[in-house]
Amino acid sequence: MKVSTKHMLVGAFVTAASLAHGQSMISAYNFERVGEFHMANPSAYQPYRAVVGIPGIGMQSTYVHNSSFDLAPVISSGLNGNESIEYILDNVSEGDRLLIDQTMDIAYVGFRTGKGFWSLGVQVKNQVSFEYPVEILNLAYYGSVPLNGQINMSNNETTLNSYLTYHVGYQHELMDGKMRVGGRLKYLSGLAHMSS
Repeated sequence: MKVSTKHMLVGAFVTAASLAHGQSMISAYNFERVGEFHMANPSAYQPYRAVVGIPGIGMQSTYVHNSSFDLAPVISSGLNGNESIEYILDNVSEGDRLLIDQTMDIAYVGFRTGKGFWSLGVQVKNQVSFEYPVEILNLAYYGSVPLNGQINMSNNETTLNSYLTYHVGYQHELMDGKMRVGGRLKYLSGLAHMSS
């Protein structure tokens, strides 16, 4: 079977869209070795007296979700390469989206005071939601013949949000450390918004 560039591009897109899943914040829920785990669980025990996040690399999380691509039936069904791509394209429908959520610490500091632990910092967050037209995926695989040279993009929606999050958190131990309560206040400051 000869594999064309078109097949390789569609296959690469499908694979990247379904497998590209970075660490989400929920996976840091009980990960005490990273000081910023308080962002997901502000009342969790902080074993350190002080924490300083390195700007830009202290905490980064990326979450990618594509609602239309599910490789499990393709991989488990024994379909060949072309049948797999056609199976995926047959199951893509209007309104399917590619969602990307990215968070990066600009500054993070935490410190213990008596029975409490304070944390504060600044994060930049970017969120993209792209509703792609099914015709674009069909164009990449089948070419322009079945589309009669037309792609309808009138009902597609794309949004982009970018903002800064300023946050202050506090955790306090009660009953000799048997119970902890914590919370976080956030102030969001918009940087950019785009929608089409």
